[in-house]
Amino acid sequence: MGLSSYKEFSIHPDNLKHIRIYVKIFFIKLKIKSAQIDDLVLVIMEAVSNILKHAYDNKISKDTLKIKLKLEDKNLITVQIFDKGKLIKLNQFRSRNLKDVRAGGLGLFFIGEIMDKIKFMQTNKKWNNHLIISKKITIT
Repeated sequence: MGLSSYKEFSIHPDNLKHIRIYVKIFFIKLKIKSAQIDDLVLVIMEAVSNILKHAYDNKISKDTLKIKLKLEDKNLITVQIFDKGKLIKLNQFRSRNLKDVRAGGLGLFFIGEIMDKIKFMQTNKKWNNHLIISKKITIT
């Protein structure tokens, strides 16, 4: 059985820094290699930014999102992000062409490149959208 942690955050751009601190501290405590921590934090922040943008249209909400972090075994991290925003159909979103040099639009690309597994579901319970991403990691 692995170590896990979860926390809910209100939908507000000011909470991005709190989310970054929360996930980074969890990974530091696990003694994951620094470069992998940076990658994991980048992916989670990209996912949360996409949730704010697409599920909440960049609007502040009284809703919360939940982030669950888990070390499944000695070398597998699973991150689950739940939100109550509008239902998202992942097939509607595509990364833009890398030759199209401009700001934004590469979040899905980075998530896909860095993580080993990505699963997106819609739930019928408390949460509307549920993202599950996992990555094999190295403990120092």
